[in-house]
Amino acid sequence: MRRVRDHLVVGIAGGSGSGKTTFCNRLTESVGADAVVTLHHDCYYHDLRHLSQEERYANNYDAPEALQTDLLVEHVHQLISGDSVVMPQYDYSTNSRIPGGFPLDPRPIIIIEGVLVLADETIRDICDLRIFVDTSDELRLERRCRRDSQERGRDVETIRRQWAETVLPMHQRYVEPSKRCAHLVVPAEAPNETAVRIVGGYLLAQLNVNRA
Repeated sequence: MRRVRDHLVVGIAGGSGSGKTTFCNRLTESVGADAVVTLHHDCYYHDLRHLSQEERYANNYDAPEALQTDLLVEHVHQLISGDSVVMPQYDYSTNSRIPGGFPLDPRPIIIIEGVLVLADETIRDICDLRIFVDTSDELRLERRCRRDSQERGRDVETIRRQWAETVLPMHQRYVEPSKRCAHLVVPAEAPNETAVRIVGGYLLAQLNVNRA
């Protein structure tokens, strides 16, 4: 962290199913929702509506080129400048973007959350604090199966096949090596409230926010 300032950009990365979203949500609760705006990297998947369903299914969604990272970085700069943005909304059932999106207003703390956040130099360069949420492969797969079957309507066999074919290989190629770029590695086999309190307190101190 460089200095007390009006805005802080926090990058939170980790493998699929590591607990990034849970950590982000708890961190937001800790510092106050009115102080935080969160951009989810996986909302920035390229819109593949021009491809056939078979071509969409065959796409590698775990590689960096699957994401429109330049748009995310542009949105972060706009938020820092005090402008509102519209984060894309992605439909996992059709692998395409939904018209419209999520309007986001500028806040003092800007969180960028996603699997490949620390694997991308352009994102790392705009982050004041870089966090990697670390969880075992076995637990991540268990969590992914539960999430994708319940929230995205996918069958477990398809989830496991995608894990073996793209998720785990891309994790080993891009995500795990990006851990060395983190300022802080947070173990998340179980909810890590200690880390939430430490990071939340640190961010508030850097912003010179008085919660009293």
